[in-house]
Amino acid sequence: MAFLCMSAEVPIRMNFIDLSSAKKMWEYLQQRYQQSSAALRFSLRKSLQSLEQGDMTIEEFHNAFTSLSRQLDSMVPKAGGGCRQCICKEKYEEQSLMFDFVMRLRLDFEPIRVQLLGRSTLPTMAEALADLIAEETRLQSLPNATTPQHTVLASSLMEPPCLVIMLSSMGP
Repeated sequence: MAFLCMSAEVPIRMNFIDLSSAKKMWEYLQQRYQQSSAALRFSLRKSLQSLEQGDMTIEEFHNAFTSLSRQLDSMVPKAGGGCRQCICKEKYEEQSLMFDFVMRLRLDFEPIRVQLLGRSTLPTMAEALADLIAEETRLQSLPNATTPQHTVLASSLMEPPCLVIMLSSMGP
C-alpha cells in the first residue's frame, strides 16, 4: 500500500484515503484509467488494412507492419497455459501475419512471394523477412532496378500455316 501511495501523484493519492487495501487501490486505478480500447483497436486495424509497401524498403515496411500488428496483438486476451490448442492457434496467427505481410509487398516481389507460400512448410515471419531482404538486395543490384524488365517473345510467320483436312469416307 505504501508503495502505491508514494508512487502516485498527489491528486491521485488523495483518492486513496478511503481505500483500505492495495487491492482496492488497484481496482480504483483500473476503473479510472482502463478505458475501452474499441476505438484504438478499430483505428489500428484500419491502419493495418491500408498499409502497403509503396516506396519503403522491406525493413522499413516490416517495422511499420510489426508496430501495428504488435499493438493489435497486445489487445488479444491470452490463454494462461501452454496447451496444445493454444500453441496451434498461436502458430496459425503467426502464419496469418506472415500472409498479411507478404500480400502487401510490391509486385516486383511476386516471385519470392510465390516461393515463400509454395513451401511444404510455411516459413516463420523471421524466415520470410530474411528471404525478402535478400531478394530486395538482389533486385537493387540489377541494372535499371527501378523499372521492372519484361521480356516478350514474338515471331512472325514467313508462310501462312497450312490447314490439313482429313475426310473419311462414310459407308452405308
